[in-house]
Amino acid sequence: MRINCLIALAVVALAAAGVACAPPHSVQRSPSVFDPDASGPPSNLRNAADGVRCTGNLQCHSGECVDGVCCQSACAGVCMACDQPGSEGRCLPVSDGQDPDDECVEDPAASCSRDGMCDGRGACRRYKMGTECAPGSCQEATERAASTCDGNGACQPGAAKSCAPAVCIENSCGAPCVVHTDCQTGFFCDAGTCICTPSSCPGGCCQNNNCIINTTTTSITTIPMLGNVDGDTKLHH
Repeated sequence: MRINCLIALAVVALAAAGVACAPPHSVQRSPSVFDPDASGPPSNLRNAADGVRCTGNLQCHSGECVDGVCCQSACAGVCMACDQPGSEGRCLPVSDGQDPDDECVEDPAASCSRDGMCDGRGACRRYKMGTECAPGSCQEATERAASTCDGNGACQPGAAKSCAPAVCIENSCGAPCVVHTDCQTGFFCDAGTCICTPSSCPGGCCQNNNCIINTTTTSITTIPMLGNVDGDTKLHH
């Protein structure tokens, strides 16, 4: 009885001092479950699951806080992320055409190398097939189309075609022609077309069955081809 009285007096004294006594055999509550939709990361979690927001490795069960979430791995490498919507906590390649961490340098298109974006497979994307890497050109009597990237980092030369019987004018074949010099040697310009022909003419060219004996930028003087009678002079305007 004396012991019980002493206990009772002690409880009263503690209560008067403002100290609350826990009931015997009280159950220790586990920490509150972290809400992934909350506005901030957990403050003291040491065992957060993958996908939960974090600010440091010690907050995660995996020991890896990557891209602001607990991640299944360190997620090292270019164009990899652990915070992609719907897949938080999983280390996956960044989607094609994106580069959230600015890891990919944008090289000149002429190189057909990196275009500044990720390729969706965990690497920096190369310029796509068909991207122009060199302009078209025309030299002498050969026209070449623009060169394009092959999608694997190489610049493929454009297709070439002969301008014959015309010649190059600037970056393309000179067709239709305007003056005789728009045509290759041995050809002349007739109504926008470079014309040359049969070996039966001394110079190898003819017009309306008449062999050409003299050409200038304004007129063509002809003589009859074998089997014909009259020659003529045609004026070009």
